[in-house]
Amino acid sequence: MLLILIMPVEINAVKPVFDLSNNMRLVMLPSDTKLGSVIYRLRASDADEDYPLQFSAFGNRKSSMSLSLTSGLVSDSGTEEVSDTIAITHVDCSTNSICEADVILTKALEAENDYYFSLEVKDSQGETTIVESHLQATLPIGAFQG
Repeated sequence: MLLILIMPVEINAVKPVFDLSNNMRLVMLPSDTKLGSVIYRLRASDADEDYPLQFSAFGNRKSSMSLSLTSGLVSDSGTEEVSDTIAITHVDCSTNSICEADVILTKALEAENDYYFSLEVKDSQGETTIVESHLQATLPIGAFQG
């Protein structure tokens, strides 16, 4: 007797990945950075080309000064409001090679405070990659001028 067992294998099971040189693990910003400034550009790709990619951010409980982030609220302008401190604006992702999003400062930072949060990139099949991120507010630029 010959028994053949067929198991379905998901072919498109490759998670999207953040560009290693551009994954916002640690960003240091002067605490007097102008509100509305683009403080970082996220970049990600997906080997199985499940585009478009969506970026989001959410709070990280390990932080003593965690950003209060809410994920998934997209306004008509295409800006995803992720907290009262940062917002993510998606950049055109129609080229199907690399998707980008700008991280915008929306609330003043407190000098010498650390802000921890997680960034997520999700493809059209729901596969996700999450990286832990750290925003460090340094002394204002004026503090270094004699």
